[in-house]
Parts: sequence; C-alpha cells; structure tokens
Amino acid sequence: MKRQINFTSEEMLNQIALYDIGVPTYTIAALYKTCGVTMWKRFKEYEKFGLMRNKTRSETVSKTLSRKRKIPIGNKKHIIENWKNKFGREGLIDILAITLLTDGEGNYKYKTIGLANTDIDLLEIFVNLLEELNLNPRIKVDKRTNVKTVFSRQNKAREILKEVYKRTPTTKHQPQRGKQSWQQYSKETQPTLSPFYGKPTELIKLLFRIGISFEGCVVMSKTKKRYGRPLLQFTCFHPILIKEWQNLAEIIGIKMIKNGNVLHTNNFKSVTNFLKIGGFIEGSKAGGNSRYFKGIEKNKIFLAMLEYSHRKGNDPYTEKSLPTINKEVRKIIDNKEFNTPNFYIKYFSNLLKKYSGNLSKAKILKLLENKPARVKEIIKKVNMSESGVHSILKELCNNEKITKVSYGVYTKND
Repeated sequence: MKRQINFTSEEMLNQIALYDIGVPTYTIAALYKTCGVTMWKRFKEYEKFGLMRNKTRSETVSKTLSRKRKIPIGNKKHIIENWKNKFGREGLIDILAITLLTDGEGNYKYKTIGLANTDIDLLEIFVNLLEELNLNPRIKVDKRTNVKTVFSRQNKAREILKEVYKRTPTTKHQPQRGKQSWQQYSKETQPTLSPFYGKPTELIKLLFRIGISFEGCVVMSKTKKRYGRPLLQFTCFHPILIKEWQNLAEIIGIKMIKNGNVLHTNNFKSVTNFLKIGGFIEGSKAGGNSRYFKGIEKNKIFLAMLEYSHRKGNDPYTEKSLPTINKEVRKIIDNKEFNTPNFYIKYFSNLLKKYSGNLSKAKILKLLENKPARVKEIIKKVNMSESGVHSILKELCNNEKITKVSYGVYTKND
C-alpha cells in the first residue's frame, strides 16, 4: 500500500528535476512511494515556498497538460476561414453550439469545452474552430476504444460558453454516464435548437450538415424486403432535440420521418436537396461499425449509392441481399465509377418532374371522371401552378383523353 512520507530537501530537488524533464507526476509518486494526488500537492507546496520560483501555478498546470495531452494539429483552417467569411464570428459560435450538442459538451464550472469522436477530419475542424475562437486545444486518446477527445480547459472557455448559452441554455444532452438516469436528467435544464430556426437559410444548411456528419450516415433503404435507394439516417437520443433536428431539416427542404431515436428519409426529393446543400462535411468518414465502408468518406458512399440507383433506372429496387448490394456499391467506390454531385442532382430532379407530372395527370383524369371542372378548381385540387396545369391539360387534349367543352372548362372523354 502506498504511504505518504515527508521528503528531505535533496529528495524535493530530485522530484522537481524529474518533473522538469517530463516524467509524469504519477511515476514520480510511485518512485517515492506516495500517491499521485499527494505528489501534486507537494509540487504546489514547493512552488509556494520558492523551490519552483520560476514557475507560476498556471505555467505549471500548462506544462503538465502539455506533457500529458498532446497539442493537436488541425489542417482544416481553410474550412473555418470560409465559414467565418460567410457567417462571421457569431456564425462560428452557432457552429460551436451545434457541435457541442452532438458529440461534445461544455462545462462552465470546470471551464471546459470538449468533443469526443474517432473521425480525425471532424476533430481537426473542431481544433481549428477552437483556435479561431482563441482557445488552446489539447487532445487525449482512449487506447481501449480509440476515441479521441479534443478539449480546452481555460478561463477563456467560460467566456465562449456564455455566448453559447445565449443560443441554448445548456449543452448537456444526455445523463451523466453511470450516475444519472434519463428520468433524473429530464428534471434538469434541457438543451434546444429552436433559436436556430430564425437563422439565415445558408447557415441552417451548414448546421444541419455538421449535425448529420457527426450523428448520421447513409445506407441502402429497404421496402418490402427489397433494397435500392440511399437512406439518410440521423440518430439522436434526446427526445426534444430529435424533434428539433427534424424541424431544422424541414426548413431546408429535407423531410425526415422520426422512428424512435432515428430520423430517416429515402425520398429522392429530400435526398437530392441534401446533395444540393453539399452533403456531409468534407472529410467526414464512416465509423468502425460499418462493415463495408469503414474509413471511407461519407460523401463518396453517398454518391456511389446514387450511382447504383441511377443504374437501376426508374425502379431501383432489387431482390438482391443487402451484403450483395453493399459489395457492388463498394466496387463503385473502389473503381471511382460514381459521377459528380451535379450529375445526380440533374438526373434525379428530372426523374422527380417526370414522376410528378404522371401523378398530376392521374389526379386530373380522376377529377374529371364524374363531371366537367374549371381550371381554377383543377389547380386547387392538384396543388400545382397555373402554367403547370395548363401544360398538362393541353397534353391530355392532344392525346384525346379530355375535351375542352367551353372557355376554362374541361371534361374527360369516354
């Protein structure tokens, strides 16, 4: 059992010498048969009595952190600079708030801002974001899970958190692991995304992209045991935040269905809209749970799945098993056979127009089955623009499906 002892002057100087060359505090403690906390307290005493007179307490703490936690290097400064030019410093605080509501958290009491993830690219973006906000990030790695945590622990963090709390009253979005139940946590102040609803549309697009890059993925959808369309998924365990993420997505034209803790959509209009706003954040990769796509950029997976659907034409669904389809998609990625985002935006937009037109024709013919109808009535029923309805009516007249009985009145032919 470790024991606390008093040290001689020579031992004290030796301890300080070991500390100065970078030997960890707990190693020095083990060497002198005392506990790490006691050793740390001793160093504070040495400072107090002048044995470490050249080091202030903050310098000592800073040095300890720099020895124990590596200083991360971010290579995404161009991304942060671009965001700052577009949205200003206030926009960067919005981005920080959204990031903390995914895999991060801010703690005002301990003046800490941190983010845990395995994706190096996303962590580098967070590193450069903290640096742009004049914070000094550090990184620690859980060797067991390979989860990396980028954090900043300094007084300046409190000032930044005050700005974050103007957007959401807290960044704590789940119970304290092993110490709280969801029921206990629900009695605390809850986070919210609602203040972001009124932000500029371009900023909302970016905030959603950041959220889904951390908490989302793209897989092949399944309908009646058949696979074929890309399915966007967004996981969130917070009962309030998941609904607010759904609302935020709808503002930018992405309609997602809530199923438990997951939002999802395979609607080509929503999928195309997601592609239009830029897809996932640059460099965001599939996690370790993905058997076929681990470590591959999510945007490449997304484009490859769109290419698979494009090759299948109007009916992309197939009886093939999901592993078989994933292997084909992986082959498309490996051979770089997917096209540019603009190609798929154009292709699926045209496909949607064609599908929408056929659907509208069917609605108009059904409306005219029993009695003639005026153009204004048709427009109201099919919920289309006047020019669109006139175009379809003209086509149906040319095909002799309907007849114009008087000005602005049409009937279906027998």
